Amino acid sequence: MPGGKLEHQDLDLKNPTRMNGDVFDFQGAVADLLRRESKEEANIELGDNFRLLGDIVFVRPDGIPVVMLQFGAEYAGGEVKPEVGAFTEAAWVDATEVKDYDCIDGIQDEVARTIELFSS
Repeated sequence: MPGGKLEHQDLDLKNPTRMNGDVFDFQGAVADLLRRESKEEANIELGDNFRLLGDIVFVRPDGIPVVMLQFGAEYAGGEVKPEVGAFTEAAWVDATEVKDYDCIDGIQDEVARTIELFSS
């Protein structure tokens, strides 16, 4: 379950999708972010079909609120190689097999929802 945050370097301020008054708009930035993080953290390529699984809002220990969006995506290619120093193992699992792993809260449900969404 790769994840990450949008960074300033992800947005080319000289080439926004459009200007909305004096506001820079970047269409497709979330899909680009998902592709970048999946490539960096797992060495995999994602297809173009992204589906929103849900959202979570939490407050970090330093008091900063965070909006987390959860997406499922189709696998497009690449051999899974976890980012060096970030992960100790990786596995392709189905909704039953994921229960055999010690994951952060909610991952098992996300795997099951993703499989269900892309199976229909």
